[in-house]
Amino acid sequence: MNRLNQTLLCVLAVALMGCKQDAQPDATPCGYELSWGHFQDETFVSFADGNATEITEGFQGFRYIYSALRLQGLTEDTARVSFQISVNGQEPYVQSNGNVMLEQEDGGATYARDVLVFFNDIPIAQLVGRNASILARTTSGTCNGDHGVSVVLADDEQCVQLEDGSLDCDAGCPADGGLDCPDAGL
Repeated sequence: MNRLNQTLLCVLAVALMGCKQDAQPDATPCGYELSWGHFQDETFVSFADGNATEITEGFQGFRYIYSALRLQGLTEDTARVSFQISVNGQEPYVQSNGNVMLEQEDGGATYARDVLVFFNDIPIAQLVGRNASILARTTSGTCNGDHGVSVVLADDEQCVQLEDGSLDCDAGCPADGGLDCPDAGL
């Protein structure tokens, strides 16, 4: 083999070493359907565009939507969960919930219960009555799912989560907020 052929073979070998196989995406849709919503009398109800969605105030001052996820057709027992949140008039942000446990239930659905979507850095007065575009995203193995919805944030029930995890929706606070109410001084 002459020097020219050797050089060409070396150039070809180096060029081929730099070629990559088509990269596989991190996650792809795998035939499961994600819905973000809540349980009402033990029945899952998916949030829909325009729904008024209640904000709960936690016993430590946290503000969140108490929600759940339904992953129809997924049989895994965990999923990574995140939310892209954009409240009108506020900077958009991302919330990562990390891995959450999933529960298989009758009918082929898997649920993540007790999924909290937080609004802690935004004063309650700048949340109530505003539209919030929220994209729920799950990844399990190499599968992913998305469910986006635009809801109206509400604080109609005046519920406060107590330290034991229960909700007190009748705190007896006067309409002006009073000093004994959880939002006194805000």
